[in-house]
Amino acid sequence: MNSFYIKYKTKLSQINYLATLLFIFWLPLKDDFLPVTLAFWILTWLLEGNFKGRIKSFPFKLLYLSMLVYFSLTVISLFYTRDLQVGFFQVQEKLSMVFFPIFLAGSNQKVKQNYKNLLYVFVVGNFVASLYCLANAFATSLVIENGSYSLHHYMDSYYVNYSFWEMVNLRYSHFSYTYLSIFKHPSYFSMYIIFSIIIIIYLIRIGHIKKIWARSLGIFCMLFFIFMLYLLQSRAGIISFAAVLIGIPIMEIKQKMKKKYFFPVLIIIVAFIYFIFSNSMIGKSVSGLKESFNNPKGFSLMKSDIRLQSWYTSIKVIEENFWFGTSPANLTQELTNKYNLYGFEVAKKEQLNAHNQYLETFAGLGVFGFLSLMFFLIYGVSISLKKNNYLLFFLLLIFSINFLFESMLNRMAGVLFLMFFVSLFVFSDIGEFDKKTG
Repeated sequence: MNSFYIKYKTKLSQINYLATLLFIFWLPLKDDFLPVTLAFWILTWLLEGNFKGRIKSFPFKLLYLSMLVYFSLTVISLFYTRDLQVGFFQVQEKLSMVFFPIFLAGSNQKVKQNYKNLLYVFVVGNFVASLYCLANAFATSLVIENGSYSLHHYMDSYYVNYSFWEMVNLRYSHFSYTYLSIFKHPSYFSMYIIFSIIIIIYLIRIGHIKKIWARSLGIFCMLFFIFMLYLLQSRAGIISFAAVLIGIPIMEIKQKMKKKYFFPVLIIIVAFIYFIFSNSMIGKSVSGLKESFNNPKGFSLMKSDIRLQSWYTSIKVIEENFWFGTSPANLTQELTNKYNLYGFEVAKKEQLNAHNQYLETFAGLGVFGFLSLMFFLIYGVSISLKKNNYLLFFLLLIFSINFLFESMLNRMAGVLFLMFFVSLFVFSDIGEFDKKTG
């Protein structure tokens, strides 16, 4: 009986490990099958049993507490929402905040010992998704007329004389933006791709990719992902990648420089950024933004930029619902009412959300929801710096920037991605993430 039990546990551990790999691989792919892979992973985890014995340590409880607060406020909002169906859906989407840290903290040894394979599989999943998107764009562009083949990269015959690169920049090509990214919104796919680049750099830094052919393959993948990032034309993605390029040398300095020199260097970098934003041209842009908030109907940029309309409207909703928010389920309708009031017809027609996770959280859950989100990000970054956790630092950097432009936690593609990797890096107690490298 004991022998049978050992075999059962061993086999279940292997199945759970494969289920975890499948879930990670499928993250960048079609959303329709993602719940199935997630359910398979959770089921195999539950079947392993011995829950108390598997969670030997649960570090950084304050970070988990911030996630619990955010989730609890989402649940409490059900009591004052007008649309319970949407409210329950919002709660369902945030369940990973509660359970992913527990699942990863209680992962079996096969998962923990082979954590690098999780990273590899995520990169491979993004590579496969990218190839599929390119193949679909090629097939969609292929036109057969009178037995001859031609590629129409443009979406409309009006642009027949425009070059491939011009159409990509206009986001009106089969090889660009939403026409290219058929599985995820380009902003989400860009995040996945940027993090894949970070993973490759990390694996090279820790010496896991040593052989010349392997490093060459890694460099090729990075260049391919950068090319995909350009084709996707996500502004948030491009800004995130620029921030990563700045962040990499900062992390290198931090890990190789004595602590007493790090903070003076950080102050110099902050002063440099302040100097840039003090520039007269940028100053005019900031003044223009202030003007848009003072006179939204009369400011030309506000008329043309839907995102600015969403931000302005969200701030107005926050002013009226500062403490407890409107509830996430009511927020879209509240914003739509305001769009109608301010004459933002396109935003009203499309019923746009805040297009900013900070504003979305503040408007939906109130000041306490906003503070829990900010604590999660700031404390998470402090953990990454304290523990020299390279991957966690860049994951949170990427999300912090993308939160400025999209309501990332409103979609499964955003919240599952963030919660899985934060839980892996923080709660799984894999010491190798905290080793100094380089």
